[in-house]
Amino acid sequence: LTIKGTAKVSFKSRTCEFYSDFVPLLPLNSPVTILTRYQGVKAFIIYGPTFVSSKRFIRVQPINITLCEGAEEVIEVPVKIPITCTKKRFFTTTYEQCEIVSCSPNKLIVSGAKLSPEKNDNELKITVGAPIFANKIQLSLTFDDGGMLFGKNSRKAKYRYNITDIDASSRHILLRYIRKSALKEITRQMTSNAVDYNKKNIFK
Repeated sequence: LTIKGTAKVSFKSRTCEFYSDFVPLLPLNSPVTILTRYQGVKAFIIYGPTFVSSKRFIRVQPINITLCEGAEEVIEVPVKIPITCTKKRFFTTTYEQCEIVSCSPNKLIVSGAKLSPEKNDNELKITVGAPIFANKIQLSLTFDDGGMLFGKNSRKAKYRYNITDIDASSRHILLRYIRKSALKEITRQMTSNAVDYNKKNIFK
């Protein structure tokens, strides 16, 4: 029996709560599998025994999570990768103390105290190496309008950029890195019970 609905997942309690207009009443400990999608792409498979069951709600606990093949095409993972940023307008300016704090196949969130993208000044080139690439490469980025974020560390300003120039081989390496990082993050949270899963970047 397949039912469509919404799911809320928590690493803290290792639970998944599934909601729908109709949910069959299931006996305690009945096995349940929940497939999540993002942008039409299969992302996570959540499975475990039934803990609570009603006509519109079911709680699965404790849960296990598997990352679907191809999920790396749509997910975003938290990272801390030092980079060098170069901006060129009337003259070239290089910023050394920058880092990627989140990455997906098409977008990066970059933190840097002096980046401050403005109108007609939104292109950026970054030099990035390990742990994504064995050798340093240069990527071209364009500021995502409305992509200014704020954090709590010393480099409070963070900016979301679109990746506009990356060759096929480098993109394949980036996808493998995203998948590996997502699996590592899932394992870390499942073992540490640190925070709610639906608050993490890998759920975006």
